[in-house]
Amino acid sequence: CLFWSVKPNEVFRGPWNHVTKNKVLIIGTSLDPVTPVESAAALETLMEGSGVFLRHEGHGHGSLRQPSLCTIKTVQDYMVRGVVPKKGSVCTAD
Repeated sequence: CLFWSVKPNEVFRGPWNHVTKNKVLIIGTSLDPVTPVESAAALETLMEGSGVFLRHEGHGHGSLRQPSLCTIKTVQDYMVRGVVPKKGSVCTAD
């Protein structure tokens, strides 16, 4: 995104500590070359209780790059049933 020639009309710069009605699912991939997993984990802290972090053990940018039934089930449970994973949840690639 940094090198795109198009600039966004709006950029959200915070506050990150807004309490959301529903928890936000944050997924970080352990070996993501673009977005460090530490940044995704830090976002959970910045969101002060409004986010929950799922660590996906795999490589590539984004959790779908190296599939995991655990990650897919977690996302499905979150999106369809509103089930939030436990703090500290980890899924591994299949």
